[in-house]
Amino acid sequence: MNSILAVVFSIVVDLLQIEAVQTGLIVLVIAIVGLLIKRWSWVRHIVNLGIQAYEYAEYEGALNGWKGYEKFAPFMSRFIAGYREKYGTSPPPQAKALAVKAMEQKVLLEHQPAGN
Repeated sequence: MNSILAVVFSIVVDLLQIEAVQTGLIVLVIAIVGLLIKRWSWVRHIVNLGIQAYEYAEYEGALNGWKGYEKFAPFMSRFIAGYREKYGTSPPPQAKALAVKAMEQKVLLEHQPAGN
């Protein structure tokens, strides 16, 4: 078993010494980092849209006397409108889920007892 691992390790080391393989690995790492940055930026934007939609729904709820779940439809409508304005399409389910999660976190923070 050790001899098989030694052979595999030797092959990997030999491959890593080839300049084309090194270049390919560098390109791969840079591409992965770029995708992660793009994904993080998208998530951050979706969360911000969700928070803005939540604040809008809270404001409208205060004006109209809405409680709890009655504010969800205005929240989602505002979120979808903001997403369409930014991206030109309807939000996919994962974007809606992120927005709802951001809204739920805001609700939890607002309903925490003072001092916790």
